[in-house]
Amino acid sequence: MDLLSGLLKLFGKGGKLREVPLRFDLVEMIQIYLKTERALSSFSASEYLFVSQRADRLNRDTVNKVLSKIGIA
Repeated sequence: MDLLSGLLKLFGKGGKLREVPLRFDLVEMIQIYLKTERALSSFSASEYLFVSQRADRLNRDTVNKVLSKIGIA
């Protein structure tokens, strides 16, 4: 994720690199999260934006479960 350019780079099907533009307000929220809550956690150095309790990346099922719980998915 490049917060300066507002692009999320990820690998799609077949390992193809894709660039997804992020909305400006989302970039701002991520920056606030990184400077506040994330900076105070023991996982502040993780390369992942959202981590599990063991500092592992969240898998697809966990993300879907969280989004369903808060009514987004």
